[in-house]
Amino acid sequence: MSDSSDGDRLGRAVGVGLSHDVPDPPRGPRRAARGRRCGRESLFWADSETLSRSRAGDTHVAGENSAEGTRLAGWDGEVEPPESLGFVGREMQVRGQAVGARIVERTTVPEDYPISIDTARVLAIQFRVDNPVEPDEPDETGTDSEPISAYFAWPSDRPDERLQGLLELQGLCEFADLHGETVLLALEGDYYVPAIPDSPRGDPRGVYGIGIGLVPYVIVAGAGIFGVGLDALAGSPAFIAAWAVATVIVLPLSTYLDAAYLASSTTWTGSPNRWTVAAAIPALNLVALALYLLRRRGVEPIVA
Repeated sequence: MSDSSDGDRLGRAVGVGLSHDVPDPPRGPRRAARGRRCGRESLFWADSETLSRSRAGDTHVAGENSAEGTRLAGWDGEVEPPESLGFVGREMQVRGQAVGARIVERTTVPEDYPISIDTARVLAIQFRVDNPVEPDEPDETGTDSEPISAYFAWPSDRPDERLQGLLELQGLCEFADLHGETVLLALEGDYYVPAIPDSPRGDPRGVYGIGIGLVPYVIVAGAGIFGVGLDALAGSPAFIAAWAVATVIVLPLSTYLDAAYLASSTTWTGSPNRWTVAAAIPALNLVALALYLLRRRGVEPIVA
């Protein structure tokens, strides 16, 4: 994260320093398969005690007479930073570790924050995006970068949909279990926010369909290179039909299935619809698919 522009972006997303802890015994993460919704109370709140305390009134939730806010139950204590922190790909995404959660006033949220929040109170989750720097000398103190803050609505009657989506993506049933988890953050405007894609779509096997759809093209290319059988292929109705099916159906469908899966499950940031159209245009599809397969290399799962 040495680039100055990236430093400015991260600097604008720095979390506020907050206090007034409400401690609660830490609990091991209870995970759920992605796509399966947990019970409302267990999903959004740390436990039944936190639920009743949070519903009791502002004095128990928002930190009465505190401009800095209140740390939520289950988020006390230090967590060991993982090795997977830092930028992903072309620095449009970064992995951060959830290290703090507090309720703050809406005025804390920057005016140009890309997510609209209209509740009086806001949930601020802090994400550590750098591993602590070890000191050069024994008598020096190591340094740690300021965390990024991500903001969510904090309604009293229903869970924030983005927060619920984040927990489901991470496979968690309790909000407190997010503490210490690694989350993918994507750049929106000047801020990094949790990447919360749509529900899983597509099919990872689509890439094999792309390979099958390219077989007629490979045959034609081989015949042209070696000068054998090209006329026979051109005069074969069966081969022409196979080529047409591959071009019109197999390649576009397989590309969409694979791209939709990548967009909803990995760090890939392309457009499934655009690549699908490109895969259906003869001649252009060869160049487009070669570029597509090149760009899909090295993608990582959203949840590391």
